Amino acid sequence: MYEPVVIASGRTYERFRILKWFAEGNDTCPTTRRKLANLSLIPNHTMKDLISRWSATHGVSVPDPSMEASGAHLLESRSNSIASLSSSMNNL
Repeated sequence: MYEPVVIASGRTYERFRILKWFAEGNDTCPTTRRKLANLSLIPNHTMKDLISRWSATHGVSVPDPSMEASGAHLLESRSNSIASLSSSMNNL
């Protein structure tokens, strides 16, 4: 987890992912499916510290999921462009 946050249910999620969940119109906990009293996010500093320590000990970097999402979007965009180019060439 890059940026762990606690939601009203007491569960911890990756900030980027839970914000996406809420943006999709959900007002429930993804795990319990119970309606949340609020959509507040509280940073989980303890979890972040534990992840950072473990990562440093094991030589692992924790990628920013928002960067992964934009990378996936770029890949999809490039795939569409290649398919379009291929289709255009077939029509020549």
